[in-house]
Order: sequence, then structure tokens, then C-alpha cells
Amino acid sequence: MSIGIGSLSNLTPTYSSPSLKNLSEPASAKAPLNEELSLAETFTKSSDKPVSLIIQSNDQEKLASLKAQLLKSDQSNQVTADLPIINGFSIDVSAQDNEALQSLTQAQQSGAFAVSLDQNSDFTSNDLFELQNTFSPIHKETNVMLGVEKLHEQGIKGKGTCICVIDSGIAMHPDLKDRVVAFKDCVNGRQEPYDDNGHGTHVAGICAGDGRSSDGKTVGVAPEANIVGVKVLDQFGNGTTSQIIKGIQWAIANKNKYNIDVINMSLGRPIPRTRFLDPMTIAVQVAEKCGITVVVSAGNDGPGASTICSPGNAPNAITVGAFDDYGTPETDDDWPAYFSSQGPTRFDNLEKPDISAPGVDIISCSNENDGYVQMSGTSMAAPFTAGVAALMKGVNPKLRPKDIKSILMSQAAPFQQSDLSRNIVGAGAITPQESLAQAADFKRK
Repeated sequence: MSIGIGSLSNLTPTYSSPSLKNLSEPASAKAPLNEELSLAETFTKSSDKPVSLIIQSNDQEKLASLKAQLLKSDQSNQVTADLPIINGFSIDVSAQDNEALQSLTQAQQSGAFAVSLDQNSDFTSNDLFELQNTFSPIHKETNVMLGVEKLHEQGIKGKGTCICVIDSGIAMHPDLKDRVVAFKDCVNGRQEPYDDNGHGTHVAGICAGDGRSSDGKTVGVAPEANIVGVKVLDQFGNGTTSQIIKGIQWAIANKNKYNIDVINMSLGRPIPRTRFLDPMTIAVQVAEKCGITVVVSAGNDGPGASTICSPGNAPNAITVGAFDDYGTPETDDDWPAYFSSQGPTRFDNLEKPDISAPGVDIISCSNENDGYVQMSGTSMAAPFTAGVAALMKGVNPKLRPKDIKSILMSQAAPFQQSDLSRNIVGAGAITPQESLAQAADFKRK
């Protein structure tokens, strides 16, 4: 039986504004805590468009009071989402509402609230990198290189597990449709599964496609895992932070109903502030605390330092960078993809990514027909890792998210040039066979 969103309040972390000087962990002394939002400037720039904001506070009475003030000050102001897992809500406020501007400014200055823009996120891609390519669909031997085929031969295919793909939706591709057990549309409110972009379907195929349309030639990592689709990105691959958090909330609320073990989030945006105040990062942390392994793409803004995207800055998420296997089963030519985002994270200086997986010229399911398309990006690397996480959970259901992350990182293989920084490749390249062996024998001390 699923738990309702309202019952999630006891699972939310205690939110604290940095001005209260009581963050649960110290941020880096060398970095500012955030880029302070100038409300006056934001309202001025918005002109005739509403200002979309996310407001958080650990004082629920004050939060409710501020919400009431904002709704009363202008009839056009609208709450777009209640976000209990981050102790907040999102709201569209008229840019001409001076009373609201005054209330928000006072709230921000009081230190009891955090006010953020409800920013757009996408699938951490640059069109140059994550490009559908139907003209040269060269099948790559990625599963062979990773040793996934040998796991499948042993009957390890993810049966009994469930991966939730929070993305642009899932098309009813033959490789997926029989195992899509639930679908939630946070964009258009439709009931039946669909994908008007294609990104989510491609990601789902890497996680769990069974290769039916290709006679077994293009198979995902966990081809017997169930799939839950949560659409938070529109037809252009864009979605607001509040939409994405709503998707995470839905997954947490329905964790037990659908046995959701893993969330894959091949999406993100530039890190706006410390992880303690970043709404999307907080939501990911809550999902992990609720027992869901959260796998996130690092971003495609590399190769410069400090280009990791949010929510890849969530400490408990498994943040995945991409490497190029050059289409060979050998590993000695594998190399970090030039576009893969690197750490340390902005504001908090965390070492990220955590691990690397294949992310160049990956073939997977198309949303337009029963065939396949080729894409590149850390968006493709994350679902390889999510699929392996599901396999691990399948062989040892007692594994907790932190166990899965620890095993994956401890078993990662170094690249040929072993002096590559942790902020470039994380712990190294993912090793499914070794990770599954450790998972099967794992006993918590």
C-alpha cells in the first residue's frame, strides 16, 4: 500500500537557512553558500511574466503564513506545487505585486526562509553530445565489455526489482512495455505512458530493455526488472525544479506499492547553491533516506573543473560520469568522455563523480517506432549504473543504498592512465561482475 504525500512530512530533513548558523554539516570555508537571489532584480526582469519561486522553511507555521500572504496579495498568484519533502512549496507570483515582493524580501532577510528560482532543468545535454543518430547505428559491444552478458547467462537479470526512470516519459516500445508497471505524468497529467521527446525511452532501454525488437542484440542491463516511468520533462526536454521534485515525491510515496528499488535521474542544471539549500538535491537526499538508490548523471558540461550538475551534488546519490569504450570489448582503450562534467562541486567542494560508465554512441530504444537510436552523454552512463544497482538488489534484497554505492565504488576499475583524478572519473570504471559478486556475499557488520 502506498503512503500518501501528506505522510511524508516526518521523513523530511530539518531545513535550516545558512543565516541561522546551524547547518548540519559545514560547507567549505573557501566557498560562498549560495548565489543570493536578488528578488527586486528578479521581479524587475520578469516584466509581464510571473516570477516562479520555491520557498522553504523549517518553521511550518511561518511557511503556511507566508503562503497565505502571497496568495492574498494578488489573485493571479498561484501555488504550483506543495513540496513537503523539502519543507516548501513552489509558487508563481505576479511581477507587479509589490506587496508580495516586500513579504518575500522580509522573509529572505529574516533567515527563516530560503527563496530560490524554480529553474528549468533538462537532460544534462548539449545537442552536440546527446544527438539521435539513425544514420550509423553501429551496435557497440558495451554489455560484452562490462561483462553484463555473462551475468545474464547466469540468470541474473533483475527479476523482482524495479527501476523508476524520472525523465521525459516512456514510450511503449516492445522491449519495455510488458514491464512498465506504473506511469506518472507531472507535465501534462496524462494517464497512459508516453514519451514526446525520446530521452526517457532511451534511458529506460539502457536500464532494462529486453532486446525483443532486435532479437536479443540490443539488451539493457537489467532486462527483467520492472519499470516505473515518471515524466517531469516536456517534449523539448525541459522541466522545472518543482516538477522534478514532485516526481521524486511521487516515487517515494509509491515506493512500497511498486517495490521501487532504484531511481535514475539523467537530468540536471548548474548547481545554484550549497547542497543544504538546493531544493532538488535535498529531495534526492530524502529519497535515499527512504531506502531508494538514486543514480544521477554528472552532466555534459566538461571537461572543465566544477561542472557537475545538480542534483549530482547530492552526497548520497551515485553520480555517474561517462567514458568512451571506442566500440571494443577491451578495456585498455577506455577513456573519459571529453564532455563528462567534473568535480569538485560548486560551493561544497565535494569529490564527484562517484563512478564512470559507458556514455558514448549508446544504442537503445526509440520513442518513435519499434527500433533503436544512438545517443551520447552522461545521461546514458547513469542508466548503465542504475541497471547494475538493480541487479545487485536482485541478488541481495537486504542491500541498502549506501551499501550499493560503497560496493560499486570499491570494485571500480582504474583507467589505463591510473593517475586520473577522482574529480574526473570518480572511483573508476563500473565493474558489474565484480560488484555483483560482492553484493551476493555482502554481510553488514
